[in-house]
Amino acid sequence: MAESIELNTMTKLPHLKLIDGTFTPTEAGRVLLSLVKSKIDYHSLERLSNEERFGSDHSHSEKRIQELEELNR
Repeated sequence: MAESIELNTMTKLPHLKLIDGTFTPTEAGRVLLSLVKSKIDYHSLERLSNEERFGSDHSHSEKRIQELEELNR
């Protein structure tokens, strides 16, 4: 059973392992780069969605995309 994390709001969230396993250095690099790419895709969609629906400021997503793209090089 998953452990819980207690937050200041007294809300409990499950403790999940994001990545679990034994990897060679090459495999680990691929796994991490895949995760970074997924985060870039998420922020790109979030930016577009917020822009289309709300016309809202998307500077956080823009900044995060730039940070993640630096990791992806």
